[in-house]
Amino acid sequence: MTATLPQHIDTALGAWIPRQRWFAGQGRAVLGTTLASAVPLTGPQDTEPAGFLALVHVCFADGQAETYHVPLGLRTRLPAALEPYLIARLEDTAVYDATGDPELTSRLVELITRNHHTPRARFRTQGGHPLAAPTGTERTRPLGVEQSNTSIVIDDRYLLKLFRRIVAGPNPELEALAALQQAGNRDVPRLLGSVSGRQGTDELTYGLLQHYEPDADSGWDLALRSILLGDAPSSEGRTGGFPGAAQLGATVAGVHRDLAAQLPVAVLDQAGLERLALQLRKRYVRACSSAPQLRRYAPSVHSVFAAVATLPAPLPVQRVHGDLHLGQVLRGPRGWLVLDFEGEPAASRAERTALTSPVKDLAGMLRSFDYAARHARRCPSAPSADDVRAWAEASREAFLAGYAAVTGLDPGLQPLLRAYELDKAVYEVVYETRHRPALVDIPLSAVERITAASR
Repeated sequence: MTATLPQHIDTALGAWIPRQRWFAGQGRAVLGTTLASAVPLTGPQDTEPAGFLALVHVCFADGQAETYHVPLGLRTRLPAALEPYLIARLEDTAVYDATGDPELTSRLVELITRNHHTPRARFRTQGGHPLAAPTGTERTRPLGVEQSNTSIVIDDRYLLKLFRRIVAGPNPELEALAALQQAGNRDVPRLLGSVSGRQGTDELTYGLLQHYEPDADSGWDLALRSILLGDAPSSEGRTGGFPGAAQLGATVAGVHRDLAAQLPVAVLDQAGLERLALQLRKRYVRACSSAPQLRRYAPSVHSVFAAVATLPAPLPVQRVHGDLHLGQVLRGPRGWLVLDFEGEPAASRAERTALTSPVKDLAGMLRSFDYAARHARRCPSAPSADDVRAWAEASREAFLAGYAAVTGLDPGLQPLLRAYELDKAVYEVVYETRHRPALVDIPLSAVERITAASR
C-alpha cells in the first residue's frame, strides 16, 4: 500500500482525540484540528501496515491551542485485535492508533536501536547501552493504566513511553532521567533511547525507551494490599504502616540529592517566599472556578498559604519530580524505583521545570498514603476507619523518617509541607470533579482536615 495519509484525516482526528483519556482539554469547546506533520515509520515501498508519528494541533474556542502526538497505523484490513484502536475508515483504509499494533511499536523500537535519523526525526540510543532489536510481536502490549501518555511493554525488557501532549523544548522527563543516569542513580528505570524531532525551530520529544522491570509492583497496588490484607494496625496489636515506607522515603531523598547535584539549584529569599505564597493562592482561586465547593474554605486556605511567606529565608529550591505519588513508584527485587518525571500533566513546560522545594514531592506522597487509605475504606473487607487512619499516619511517619535519614528534613518546614499538601488536595478536588466525581469526597475531606487544623 502507498504510505500516505488519506484525505479528511483532520476531521477524523478531531472527532477521536477529545474522547481519549490522555486528552488534556476535557470540558473545553474544540474549534478544530489540523494535522501539522506526519513522520513515516515505513517507506513508500513497504508493505502494510504503514505507520506515522503524527502531530495534531487542537484549537479551542477560547483561542488557545495544544499539540498532540498520535502514532497512526494504516491497513486495508484491520485485524479484530486492533478494532478498539480504530480512528476512522477513510478511502478504503483503516486509520488507527498505532500504539495497539505490535508490528509498528516494535518497528519504532528497532529504529531506535539502529540510531535511525531522518530530516524530521531522530531515533537514538542513550546511556551507552547496546540495544537489540525486538525479537517478535507476541510479547508486545500496551500497559492498561490511566495516564496522560501511552506506555508499551516490548519483549518484556523494554518500556516504550510515547508522550501525547507535546510542548516545545527539551522534554522534562528526558532531562531528569539523563541527569540521574549521569549521577549513577539506580533508583529510576535505565534510560535506553529516545525519539525526537523539530517543528519549525522548536525541539520536541515524541517518546523515550526505558528498561522494563517485569517483576515490579506498583506502589499503589502494594499500599491497597497492605491495608486490606492485614498490615493496617488494629486493636490486636499490629502497629506498622505501609511496609517499605521508610525505604521509599530514603529512595526519594536519594533522587532529590542526585537531581540537585546534576541540575540547577537556587534559593528563595523573602520576596521569593512571598511570590510562592501568592502562586499557591492563585492556584486555589483558579481551582474554585472548576470546583465551586472549594470556596467555603477560602479564609482557612488563604491562612495556610500565607504562612509560607513568613518562613525563614533562604529556602533551597531545585528540580524535583513534580507529581510524586504511589502510582509513580514500583517495588521490585532491587527495591523502589521512581517513575514518570514529567510533572503535573496539565502544567506548562516552564511550570514543570521550575525550581521547587523538594517538600512538594513529600507532600504528594503523603497525600497518596491518605488517598490509598480512604480508597480502601470503600471495599467491603476494609478494616475499621480508625485502623485505616492509623495505617496512613504510621506510613506518613515512616516515609518522612526514611527521607530525613538520608538528606535531613528541617522541622521548621512544617508550614510549607502543610501548604503543599493542601495545594495537592485542591488539585485533586478539581481532577475528581472533572473525571471521577464519585471520589471527590476523598480530597475534600483532606481539605477540610488541613484547613481545620489551621483555624
